[in-house]
Amino acid sequence: MKYPTFTLCLFSFFLVSLIFYTGVLSADVEDLDEDSTIDGSKDVDNSENIEEEHLQHILTDMPMSADDVQTYFIFPDNPDLYFVSGQKAEVVVGFDNNGDESLNITQVAGSLNSPMDARIYIQNWTSPVYNTIVNPGDQASFSLIITPDVNLQPRDFLVSLSVFYQSDDGEDLYSSTFYNGTIHLLEPPGFLDMETFFMYFFIVAVVGLIAGALFKALQSAGVVKKSKSRKIETGTRVGDNDNEWLKGTPAMSSLAKKRTASKKR
Repeated sequence: MKYPTFTLCLFSFFLVSLIFYTGVLSADVEDLDEDSTIDGSKDVDNSENIEEEHLQHILTDMPMSADDVQTYFIFPDNPDLYFVSGQKAEVVVGFDNNGDESLNITQVAGSLNSPMDARIYIQNWTSPVYNTIVNPGDQASFSLIITPDVNLQPRDFLVSLSVFYQSDDGEDLYSSTFYNGTIHLLEPPGFLDMETFFMYFFIVAVVGLIAGALFKALQSAGVVKKSKSRKIETGTRVGDNDNEWLKGTPAMSSLAKKRTASKKR
């Protein structure tokens, strides 16, 4: 085995892994930048168009909460706030109308935000339009299905969830944020993305490169000696003493004749 060739191969794998791993990280950053706004990115010069578009989204310029409304929530399948990317999860919000007028619950919505900056929207979810009337003194519950994108990396994210409602005549608009905190995102079971694969490959390549270089250095220093080829010893020729057990048998007579004939030659 030629160790310089082996070391060169490992070093080549190391460089390829490093280049690919860097490319994957750059692609993730670009994807995060593309998803950082709710409705996509636009040029800075079109600031007026951006403002008009944001005004149309339910999670932008949210109205205040009504004074006589109380909300509470539960994640039935994720009480520990651990979620798996790509898998659906349900949140149920309870709504108490303690006021004097009926309220029309229109929708439940939420967003997944960057843990570095809550103003950066990565993903958003909205429920179907409910248009459910909750009379004074009554209670009601509504659900929202959230599905973190399967391409999101396992880490903590900020999540904000709100219920939207209005007065019975539709003149006054309200919203109540019932959850604004952190969730923990996990990888799907058995899921191995390309970034993780090349990260492991990168680690193995580095370890192999270091091991090969260390072994070569020890061999050059004489600490590890090269193995020498061993000589194969042949057995001794069978003598007469080994054939004593054949005396008196036809095999011994045949062997004696062969030896006599060989001597005559």
